[in-house]
Amino acid sequence: MPTHPSRPLLRLTPLAWALLSVACQPDPPPTSEPAGEAPTATASEADPQRLVLTGAAGGSRAWTVPELEAALPGKRAVIEVDSPVYHRHMRYEGFWLSDVLAAAGPPERWRGILAFQCADGFTPTLPAAEVGPLKLFLAVGEPDLPGGARWTRLKGLSPAPFYVVSPLPGSYRRLPWPFQLEAIRIVDFAEAHPGAWPRGAAADSAVMRGFERFRTTCFGCHSINLEGGIIGPELNTPRSVTEYWQRPMLTQFLLDPASVRARTKMPNLGLSPTDIAELLAYLDHMRGLRQASDAGQGDGAP
Repeated sequence: MPTHPSRPLLRLTPLAWALLSVACQPDPPPTSEPAGEAPTATASEADPQRLVLTGAAGGSRAWTVPELEAALPGKRAVIEVDSPVYHRHMRYEGFWLSDVLAAAGPPERWRGILAFQCADGFTPTLPAAEVGPLKLFLAVGEPDLPGGARWTRLKGLSPAPFYVVSPLPGSYRRLPWPFQLEAIRIVDFAEAHPGAWPRGAAADSAVMRGFERFRTTCFGCHSINLEGGIIGPELNTPRSVTEYWQRPMLTQFLLDPASVRARTKMPNLGLSPTDIAELLAYLDHMRGLRQASDAGQGDGAP
């Protein structure tokens, strides 16, 4: 199920077109062919970069790059990655995200689920404990670009103000790299998104495993009971997707979207039959927790 604060869907269309091809999909193999466009400076890139961090105890702070440098002396670094987005080797400068979170407060302030809030509404989530193992890096730009630019643009779009990347290609499966990142906050998922929480499901059930798959793979683009991403369609209200799609076709669509619909915006997520069965168990469970709503969300199909 596919699945970057909240705006009407039509206003998101240009950005959604650029990012739907890269969000929530498995790692494509890097190639040596250059992708992206010539780096150019824009007015938005000339503005001060500020990242809003909100910990578990509440209270937010907007960190600028100079403030991060002052809090992390000598820790600004340059890393190289094989980008699954640009499909080539890239160099980024910035700070290891684990260092940024440590500077923002004691460890207990950063226990829980991190929500990465992006400019277009994409909000992927990840357990904070995985930041270190996944070697997540808070990129503030690319070094040595010509013309005073900080970023190589992708389909006319800059990753500014911040971009989370990793030298580990497999990280992209756990966290589609947040592009145009504006804020990071700790959330208790059940409290922050009760409409998407599978209350009543056993901890070791297929429903809960399907929820975890939905949270990590789909929630950044899709919503349940209007809670979640807004790039893809809402999946549970006023009708569950499992009610208006025949089960065999929905299963095939999740397995290989292009085999069902040409020019689909839904990426191939590399889901196994077990993954799909558990996702559908979660969606079936959420049918019984459907919330009434006057608002539709987008059109099209999952």
